[in-house]
This record gives sequence, C-alpha cells and structure tokens, in this order.
Amino acid sequence: IFFRPCPDPEPPSPRPMSQLWWDLQLAAAHLKTARRVLFITGAGVSADAGLSSFYGLAGLPVPQTDAQAAELQYALSRDSLACSPEITWSHLRQMEARCRAARPSAAHAFMAWYAALRAGPQGPDSPWAAADADAVWVCTQNVEGLHQRASSRNVAAVRGTLWDLRCTHCGYRAAVGGYAELPGDVPSCPECEPGILRPDITLLGETGGADALASFQAVLRAPFDLVVAAGSSANSPYLLAPVQAAKKRQTPIIEINPAPTAISGAVDLKLAVGAADACQVLRQML
Repeated sequence: IFFRPCPDPEPPSPRPMSQLWWDLQLAAAHLKTARRVLFITGAGVSADAGLSSFYGLAGLPVPQTDAQAAELQYALSRDSLACSPEITWSHLRQMEARCRAARPSAAHAFMAWYAALRAGPQGPDSPWAAADADAVWVCTQNVEGLHQRASSRNVAAVRGTLWDLRCTHCGYRAAVGGYAELPGDVPSCPECEPGILRPDITLLGETGGADALASFQAVLRAPFDLVVAAGSSANSPYLLAPVQAAKKRQTPIIEINPAPTAISGAVDLKLAVGAADACQVLRQML
C-alpha cells in the first residue's frame, strides 16, 4: 500500500468560531488540496440513513436482551446458513426489505457529489489541475448498497452487497432487484440441485469474500494523500490497514464520528459529529 503525502493546506484566517466550525473548515481545506481521497465508511453512515446495524450488518433491529443478541448472532452466521438456512434467510429477507426502502443520507450524497466534482471539467478557479475520475474512492463495510444508489462511481464494498447472490455449491452468480422475486423460503440454485442461493456478503464467522477483498486491495495500490473515515471505527483488519499505512506515511487522516473509536488516537483531525451533519456543512464549504 502506498500513500503519497501532501503538504498541509493553509488554515483559514482566524475568527471567532466554535472549535467544530474551525475543524470543519480545516477538513474542507484538506479536501480542496488533496489530489486523491479515500473515504472509509461504516455503520454510522447507514445509521444516518435510518438503518440500525448489528455487527456491521444494516437493516436489523437492535436486540434488547442478551438472549436476542445471541439468537441474532447465530442466525446471521455461516453455521446457521449451513445448518438452518431457513432461519438465516428469514432474517436476510427482513434486512433486504429495510435496506431497499432506505434512501441515501447526506453523507452518501456528499461523497458522490465530491467524486463527480473531481471527475468533471475543471474551470480556471478550480483548486484541482484537471478532471480525474479516479480521484475519489469509497471503501465501505456496509452491505446495503447506498453508496452505489447515491451514484458514487468508485466503490469497494469489502463485505459485498445484499443484491449480489451466489450459489453455496456451484459457481452460479446473479444480481437481483429484490428478494421478493426469489421463490421459496430458501431460494434454490437454478443450475445445481444441492445448492442454495445466498447473498455474496460476509456473514458472521466468515472472512471477507475473495472478490471483494481483491477489489479493495486493487484500490489501495494507487497513492492517496487524504484518508477520511466516516461513521466507521475501522476495527476490521481490511479497513484498519489503510489507516495504519496512512499514519506511517504521514498522510492526513480525518475521522468523522461523534464517538471515540479505535483509530481516534491516530487521526490528524477529529470531527466529533455525525457523518450526515458534517458532510452537509462540508458541501457548503467546498
């Protein structure tokens, strides 16, 4: 992984303001000077779209008791899919219905808008030298596809997305518009008899899918000079790696999260606010 350091942007001129406002202006200045930007997003961005998450899987109600949590943890595991697929699919259908009904938040919209801004024609007053369709990437652990629905161009979904299906037995794959079109409580594979279909996402107890992780690693081969972690604790190994690499190369790291996380001590700028709120202000500043 290689990150290209960039010079610190000139800070805005001092004036009476809150610390958060000052930090938002500094974040906007970084976004104006960065040549390539990596956004890392997690459950907090899904929450801004009205989707609660359980172990990073959006669209599920938050368990109220330890027993409910244990039941849900099993239902969304690879063991349940193998032994009790009807239980897993019952929860997957609930997840999919809630996620399909959700709409992208202001954070999703901002990242798509910023990427389009960088990819479009650059006028004489633009801080960027030329259009670059590859200047902005989003790496997300969310499976609800809201970045894609917000029209982000470059998205590496490291845990997959709910609407990409694969067979548990053969190599069959398909993309669907919704689970309502799938027959039966547990949809069977149309190309082999023993196989059943499953979403190509990382269930509990599984490591990341080979295709998703290969896409993620390909993204990280290109140099970035700004990393923004929004609504993510980045505590999974594949999302923590670019943060650690950025820190090692002194690449600026911005965190947008109202709560402290495992990476808060490593970032250069902490915006202690929700991703949607921060992104609405950043859009006005750019």
